[in-house]
Amino acid sequence: MNNKVFLYLAVFCISIDSYFRLRGIAGIGFLLIYLLTIKFEAKFNKTLLIPTVIMLVGFIVYTCLAFLFPNIYLQIPDDRDTFFFKVLDRLSLIILALMIFWSFNKVNYALILRKVALFHIFYLLIQFVLYYGVGLKFDLLGIFGIEQRTSMDYSGSTVFRPAGLFWEPSNFAAYTLALYLPYLVKNSNFQKKDFLLPVSIILTLSSAAFLVGSLLLVTMLLKSGLIKRPKILFTALIIGLPLVYFGYNSQKDRFSDGVSDNANTILRTNLVEYAWESRLNNPVLLIGGTGLYSYDLYIYKEEQYAYGRNIASIQDATLFVFTYLLTGVIGLFLLILLILNVKGFSNKLFVLTFMLTKISFLFPIFLFFIYMVFEEKISRRNAEKVKVETTT
Repeated sequence: MNNKVFLYLAVFCISIDSYFRLRGIAGIGFLLIYLLTIKFEAKFNKTLLIPTVIMLVGFIVYTCLAFLFPNIYLQIPDDRDTFFFKVLDRLSLIILALMIFWSFNKVNYALILRKVALFHIFYLLIQFVLYYGVGLKFDLLGIFGIEQRTSMDYSGSTVFRPAGLFWEPSNFAAYTLALYLPYLVKNSNFQKKDFLLPVSIILTLSSAAFLVGSLLLVTMLLKSGLIKRPKILFTALIIGLPLVYFGYNSQKDRFSDGVSDNANTILRTNLVEYAWESRLNNPVLLIGGTGLYSYDLYIYKEEQYAYGRNIASIQDATLFVFTYLLTGVIGLFLLILLILNVKGFSNKLFVLTFMLTKISFLFPIFLFFIYMVFEEKISRRNAEKVKVETTT
């Protein structure tokens, strides 16, 4: 049996878990098996010690702060009760990071991630076609008692929003893009099936997905140069325009009463305003946020209301706001450094689009993005060395 099977299984397990629980542990297990099959022969590049040390220092500092100042760094009672588990959870992320950095060293990791992403994409497209084609709701997660959030009120009727193997459509957009991102950054000659990524994201039928999918489609066309080829551009327009038109009309209907009357939009706006105002009045939270183990008690209380809430959930206003709330300007600074280390205008657009999703730096899948940034840096450095050697 090809030992890369264990890499695929590890990536798949990591891809279907938003937090590091059973499936994340399974990911570590498969990575360990893979390393054992190659007898740990893969070389660990010293450059990858940089993100590892940063994660370890952050873990130690925020763990000590949470232990010493629980009123600030463990504001939510439930987080205090599960503090020990959360410590193990965050420590496990560092272990997983080390294993990913080690395992991915001598393989085409971007292609592996892409194949897993395509599996998720095809599954969602099957869901969409079966429901809107023959009225069949295809849901494998229902077999295991997992209820997805796939219904949305639209013009007085309930609309099915496919979510693939994820709890809700927004998770599908975040996770599939996280998996596809290294391939998008490393390549420019995209195949036809690669354009199913923005199409599938748009088909989840949310305002955020419409924005993310549209940005992805345009950036892919720009980077690949297809926008300069009349025949291919015409084909892309034939396929893309109906989707854009459908998405535009759906969002226009949602906002027909004005932005202030759209619940999701106003809740997210309130979250951004709260993030800004609450930190200006508290220098400690402004610099370092609420830490890795909890977040603002006010946001948590508002999240408990099914109706009549005044603010969105903490992850509903992009990775930037989430990072700012938990790690302050320090976390934002590190996030900006990651973006700046991605070379190329189109690639930066891909990364910024990725950060508009409901991704979290506490998700195991975010480690693939970190590895991509540093692996690209290592590749550029090696290419420069070869260039210097050939010219001397």
